[in-house]
Amino acid sequence: MTKQKIPQSSQELLGQGKENGFLVLDDILLVFPHPENHIEAIDELFDEAMRQNIDIF
Repeated sequence: MTKQKIPQSSQELLGQGKENGFLVLDDILLVFPHPENHIEAIDELFDEAMRQNIDIF
């Protein structure tokens, strides 16, 4: 069994998304547990994920 590393930043999320081909909202919430306080950063994350063809579920 392999341990999955918990992402700590937007860049790590994007790297994980690129590797897996997708991200899930639960992973995003691990990095941004209070999304209402990080609207701009999350918006940038979604924009970059779209540019890199990373799906978000």
